[in-house]
Amino acid sequence: NLAAQAALVTEFDVNGLKVLVKRRPNSQTVAAGLFFRGGSRNLTAQNAGIESFALSVATEASQKFPREVLRRELAKTGSSISSGANYDFSVMALASTKQAFDRSWEIFTDVAINPAFSPNDVELTREKILTGLRSSEDDPDGYLQVLVEKTINAKTAYENEPSGTIENVSRFKTEDLRAYHKSAMQTSRLLLV
Repeated sequence: NLAAQAALVTEFDVNGLKVLVKRRPNSQTVAAGLFFRGGSRNLTAQNAGIESFALSVATEASQKFPREVLRRELAKTGSSISSGANYDFSVMALASTKQAFDRSWEIFTDVAINPAFSPNDVELTREKILTGLRSSEDDPDGYLQVLVEKTINAKTAYENEPSGTIENVSRFKTEDLRAYHKSAMQTSRLLLV
């Protein structure tokens, strides 16, 4: 029943950040998503892919939790931090057990607010993204799908592919990712489940 589900949701504001909490009384896990408005509406032909790239690099390490420490802490708590970008929104996500939530939340907030953007993480992530973009062009069926989407989405808000282009991803600098992340944090919303 929709009313019963709605009764489990609480909405409030924390320093300008809209927070939605949905209680799941019998669940032993907690999921959190930091959502960024817009997706492809935040993108232009010149910066398509920057949101996905910036969030992917951000989840690799933070100021307080360098890559190795982050991996060790996430493994110890059984938690995961990920990101994703699509045409309508982008997200940084946390999955944790209730038991480890306090520590996982500490890690997640530092990753979201203070990403390290180390040159090594930027280059590793760039190569992953470029490999994915190249493989979509190498597969005839995949490339046909790319062409269909470009044709359908031409001159709409969905014209710019959230994953970006090989040219864009190749030229983004660490400073570009940092600047984009800073501006994206101003349009975020938090959902805890």
